[in-house]
Amino acid sequence: MLVSRGQPPAREKQLAKLALASNSTMRDFAERYYREVVLRDRKDPRSLRRYLDNEILPTLGSKTLRDVTAGDVQALVFRKRDNGQEAAAAEIRNLIKRM
Repeated sequence: MLVSRGQPPAREKQLAKLALASNSTMRDFAERYYREVVLRDRKDPRSLRRYLDNEILPTLGSKTLRDVTAGDVQALVFRKRDNGQEAAAAEIRNLIKRM
């Protein structure tokens, strides 16, 4: 066991999460979030699926999680807001924030 070797298990979990984050793309993570959280919690997940497919993933999907910046998210949300779709911009922001 790790504790017997002087390594706390929590640290090992943190390292595993960092490795996952460094290799996972936004698309991979979003799809996992959609399957494990959205489909379970929402009666009608179609609008969130549409935001993922049409707005978030075409722009951010190929980036690794580590490379997605607040500026990337702001640009996506502001573009939607500037097109007069404030409610959709807020939904996109909230979806990314929850992920």
